[in-house]
Amino acid sequence: MNMFGARPPNPFARGIGGIGGAATTTKRVRIPSDLDFGVLYLDYIKGRDLLLDLTLSASIRHVDQLRNHPVSSSEHDLYNIPAGSTRLMTGDRKNVLALCGSNKGGRFETADFKFIGDTCSKVEESYQRVDSAFKELTSDEKKYKENATDSTQTPAIKKLLSYRAAYLSDYGALVGFIKTKRKALSEDPPGGDFQIDPEAEMKLASPFPPYLSLLLSKYRMETNPKLAHKDAVADNLARLSAFLAACAVGLVWCGSSEQAALDTLLAACDANAFEAGNTEKLRRRRIFKFLKGMREIKGVPKRE
Repeated sequence: MNMFGARPPNPFARGIGGIGGAATTTKRVRIPSDLDFGVLYLDYIKGRDLLLDLTLSASIRHVDQLRNHPVSSSEHDLYNIPAGSTRLMTGDRKNVLALCGSNKGGRFETADFKFIGDTCSKVEESYQRVDSAFKELTSDEKKYKENATDSTQTPAIKKLLSYRAAYLSDYGALVGFIKTKRKALSEDPPGGDFQIDPEAEMKLASPFPPYLSLLLSKYRMETNPKLAHKDAVADNLARLSAFLAACAVGLVWCGSSEQAALDTLLAACDANAFEAGNTEKLRRRRIFKFLKGMREIKGVPKRE
């Protein structure tokens, strides 16, 4: 039984969405219906030596499956991943953050953002090498099976197998990180149960991350904002973003603890950035976009 219900579309058909040339594959491997198609999939294909029994064309389909991660129904529910996100490309930092539980209140340190950025880049580079090596194979070479006794490894096949092993290794590092973050998220609430109704969860008084609390205190102390009430977080998001951007480019002095908090915020903003550059204007735009999506400050007016 296929976990998707109906047979999923072949991402390699007509050369779309996968590594070129794999559309010639005819053999299909049935994935157990109770298998979480999340990070456990890598464990499954490696634990069963699944790739050894397949042609290279068929094995590359599973590599593509890892890269374009099919989001399971449990992942949608547990980590608040939008229903429209049926596949997440794991070379993208924002997607990895979502798989780690960033939409469910997961906490990240500066070192986490650096690890995600570096590892995503490495994983994507490894994938591109696999892609390039696969396209260099002949039709006969694509039919090669590692377990077949009558097959010969050509130099091109050896190169592909080497690149594929490197990709699985780099991807495995990302999997380990995701598992660690998910475990921490599941253990954070009382009783280890974090399957909470999103609407009810928004009404709970969630504490601010330490770095954000420090930056908000600095903002209130140095700008004396006109707050709507004494418990208000800030007067408006645009002014707060402009102040933090000024701190980021050195226009406002920050102590060591404030700078560390600012670095954490900037790392989070950069992980979701689509524009390159570190000007005050770009910083302000990134910070505003990031803060606007935080549930803790949802009620803050967006503009003056």
